[in-house]
Amino acid sequence: MRENPNFKRASRLGITAAVLAATLLGAGAAPAQARPGKLCNPGPTPSITINDDGGFEAAGTGELQVRLSNPACWTVKVHYSTSDMSATVGFDYVQAQGDLVFSPGTTQKFIPLELFPDNKDEQPEETFAVNLSSASGATIADNLGIMTIWEGDVVEPG
Repeated sequence: MRENPNFKRASRLGITAAVLAATLLGAGAAPAQARPGKLCNPGPTPSITINDDGGFEAAGTGELQVRLSNPACWTVKVHYSTSDMSATVGFDYVQAQGDLVFSPGTTQKFIPLELFPDNKDEQPEETFAVNLSSASGATIADNLGIMTIWEGDVVEPG
């Protein structure tokens, strides 16, 4: 029987035949979740961070970026939910919660946020929090993102 060249290459890289087979066939431990036919060299467990950002209330939407520190060979999942700070749910923004799922190799996702435009004279800025919790396949390094809502109209660059 002829030797599989993938096993020979994997051996030079220090990858065992069992890990390579699981990766190529899509069965087995953590590398099994890697895309079939692709080698995945599991690195350290990724950490999750969320950024702070802002948007004009007149735009009606905003988003916060969630990132993994490094790609994973497995699926990573994290829950998010919003909470009031100086902005009020139902008046300034729409309550949001859900799960972000990072496929193997993916390192960034965005949480869409809906803002309520209004005609009230308010503070020039209001904020609400987006909290991360219940991660699987990664640790949470920064669990708090702040969304700033700017009062006024969107100014187009010109």
